[in-house]
Amino acid sequence: TACETPMLPKCAVSGSIAIEDCEPPCLMCDFASRYIGGGVTGGGSVQEEITLVIKPELLVALLLASTMQENETIIMFGAERYSKYRGYAASFEFVGDFVDPDVGTDTCG
Repeated sequence: TACETPMLPKCAVSGSIAIEDCEPPCLMCDFASRYIGGGVTGGGSVQEEITLVIKPELLVALLLASTMQENETIIMFGAERYSKYRGYAASFEFVGDFVDPDVGTDTCG
């Protein structure tokens, strides 16, 4: 049966900036694949794969989680972004280091 409690009562969607450039507090959701990282180990370079490549700490999830079932969610937080890029899919390329001047800890430490 469906849960009646909304999981995300307030939500804003923007098409004008890249998802990783959203200002905190920001929630990124990816519904592309039941496999963590999608095709990141096979040369994929779309949203999910790009996220794991520019925030490589997230790659650990590939070792810790297997295929997700339809009723499962994996939550990861606190990963730092290390890379700048441009393009998408076939035009995706690394363009330099990303340095976040505000790196610190979140409310969870």
